[in-house]
Amino acid sequence: MKIQRKIILSRTKIAELTKKLAQALSSDFVNQKPLMISVMDGAVIFAADILRGMKTHCEFSSCSCASYCGDEQGQAVQLFSVPERDKFKDRHVIVIDTILDSCKTMKSIVDRIHECEPASISLCVLINKEAKSRDRFALQAIAGRCSQMYAGIHLTTDQFVVGYGLDYHGFFRNWQDIIDLASVPEKQKMIESFRERMKL
Repeated sequence: MKIQRKIILSRTKIAELTKKLAQALSSDFVNQKPLMISVMDGAVIFAADILRGMKTHCEFSSCSCASYCGDEQGQAVQLFSVPERDKFKDRHVIVIDTILDSCKTMKSIVDRIHECEPASISLCVLINKEAKSRDRFALQAIAGRCSQMYAGIHLTTDQFVVGYGLDYHGFFRNWQDIIDLASVPEKQKMIESFRERMKL
């Protein structure tokens, strides 16, 4: 029996939510020239769609980090690339990520930005994943330093999702829908095939 991939968010729904988020940001930050920070690599597609939907002037930059390996969330967060301190000072900063999951990665990013004395920090995420595995301490720390959070939808499960920039071992970022990884039967074959090609 063929297993049907479970779509968490269709490309149509993603477009609808992204448009609404961009409209809200444009309205709330009109004439403030916010600094938009994309969390790479996962937010690259979402951030691009948000930027295209913005109706007010804004500046864009990015930061690179890692907090997990494969489908297991790690305990440590590494920040590889963050804009210079002066770029944040007295600016309204909007951090963009596709999903707010364990909160550990976002806490590290928000902590770093907060040290740079911005005028404000806001979050913009497509998915706010309110699962039991979430780090409550990290969430409270984020809430204490952020003036606003914009979220497309709220999930209350621990599903690991892929697509629309979200990956599993580097795969599936290019899928236009967001899918429950557990419903992707070909995932292991794709990874094994890739590893075999890398040996050649």
